[in-house]
Amino acid sequence: MVNRYPANFFTNLQSAIAHRRSLIHRNLSQCEADRRRLHERQARLTLAVVAPPPAPPPSRQRTRSDLERQAVLIELSSDAIFECAPNGRILRWNRGAERIYGWSAEEAVGSLVNRLLGADGAPLALLAHGDYWNGELVHRCKDGRRLVVDSRQLCVAGTIASGPVVFSVNRDITATRALQEEYRLTLAREREARTQAEEANRSKDEFLAILSHELRTPLSPIIGWTQLLRRGTLSGDDTQRALEIIERNARLQKQLIEDLLDASRMIAARFHCQMQPVALQTLIAPALASVGPQAEARGIALRADFDDDLPEISADPTRLAQVVWNLLTNAVKFTPAGGSIAISLVRRGARIRLIVSDTGCGIAPDLLPHVFERFRQGDSRPSTGLGLGLFIVRHIVEAHGGRVWAESDGPGRGATFIVELPERTDGS
Repeated sequence: MVNRYPANFFTNLQSAIAHRRSLIHRNLSQCEADRRRLHERQARLTLAVVAPPPAPPPSRQRTRSDLERQAVLIELSSDAIFECAPNGRILRWNRGAERIYGWSAEEAVGSLVNRLLGADGAPLALLAHGDYWNGELVHRCKDGRRLVVDSRQLCVAGTIASGPVVFSVNRDITATRALQEEYRLTLAREREARTQAEEANRSKDEFLAILSHELRTPLSPIIGWTQLLRRGTLSGDDTQRALEIIERNARLQKQLIEDLLDASRMIAARFHCQMQPVALQTLIAPALASVGPQAEARGIALRADFDDDLPEISADPTRLAQVVWNLLTNAVKFTPAGGSIAISLVRRGARIRLIVSDTGCGIAPDLLPHVFERFRQGDSRPSTGLGLGLFIVRHIVEAHGGRVWAESDGPGRGATFIVELPERTDGS
């Protein structure tokens, strides 16, 4: 039998089988290691899912140092902080409370908060466990001052054996509230001043319009009749009539200018009176004679009534005659045809009253307090006049130590002007 395999065939075959076995053994070892690692990982995941969560660490108890630190913070606060029992008795009182209210801790602790501070007890009574209240209160200090405080109160349970306590933090806001009130009043005053300035400007504009009209009105007839006189075509009667018209309008314009000058002097405090003994009734007749023709032309009746034995007064006769004339002229302007005007002098104790009443158009209630003001006229203003007459009357009367006021039941009910002047004494 012939051996067809090489001499080293079996040797090589055995070597190859041994190498293959080595590789298989190595792979089996690696698979076993992987299997063990996978098993351990699955076990850890299972424990993580099934096992309960770890117990939380025990809560930290407040140490004595923590409590001391909080007590120091409370004492250092600039706010008034105090602690009250449910019945309102004060248990703790910090230095801020001593500074704000004036009571020491020894004086405050043990007192009832409502009796000590005089505060409203409603917040304390309404607070229940866990409730919080915030608002403004008025507290009383030791020296009697009243403080407005921003109060924050919190009711906490279980602090003392007798039940909950109320912690109160109070901040003094008195100065803040005072500044806010002052700011509010300042704004109100500014709004009022602005309103008055706007009203004064409107009145001034209206006055200037009236002034220009009133100064121009007398000039038209003066210029017209002067041109006619210059032509020489008027008859004797027409010439006399022209001169009367020119004189009347010139006097009217003179009176307007004098009123303006008097008002200017009064505003600039350059108005003076030359005092001397005067019998007031002697000034009435000339004034009645002055307005008589105008009243008669309109069918207005004039009546005068004087008390007997009226004493003299200390006055400037020229200025006081101006008062009488202005009041009578004003009454004639505002009294319709067929009406009546009454002037009287009566004694009231140590004072004498000059009363001028008419049955004219009256004065509206909203205008009554302002009739003596500058640049003020009612809607029923006649076609002539600047409205300065009553303003001048008031200043002249006050310069004589008297007073003047107006009374009226309303539009269409007439008006009464009353001037009250003191009697003349030996030293006046």
